[in-house]
Amino acid sequence: MKGGRNLDEEMKEWVGAAFENVRAQARQVLREELGELLEKPTSPTSMRTLYFAFGRYLFQYVRANTGAVSRPPFNAEYVLYLLLRKEERDVVIGDLIEGYGELLERFNKRRADIWFYKQVGGSLFPLFRRALLRIGALVWLGRILRRLIS
Repeated sequence: MKGGRNLDEEMKEWVGAAFENVRAQARQVLREELGELLEKPTSPTSMRTLYFAFGRYLFQYVRANTGAVSRPPFNAEYVLYLLLRKEERDVVIGDLIEGYGELLERFNKRRADIWFYKQVGGSLFPLFRRALLRIGALVWLGRILRRLIS
């Protein structure tokens, strides 16, 4: 015991202060980055954008201040970036990065990487199928228009 307080109380106080510091820094970064969106988020899309911007900032802050340089496999993340729609990218990739961080803490980098590749691999077939259906629909529409024009 130090000065009448136990170590748990001091640790809780320190963690609380550190969290408040991170939150204050995140607010400032978000104000600079998102401007009026932070003042009054009106739509679910703007709230989602705000949430993921905050999550990305926290991920970068923790990585920078803990000395951890581990990040998800870049190639797998890039494949998802190519195949996902613009509105889905932040949500899906953000969730995978969050899960990757949890696995990284609990296990090691190799196992977290395997999990990340497994998640991306499981997403490839449905994403390719969706892309092919979209291309097929455009081909069908082109054929219909060609018949109508000629």
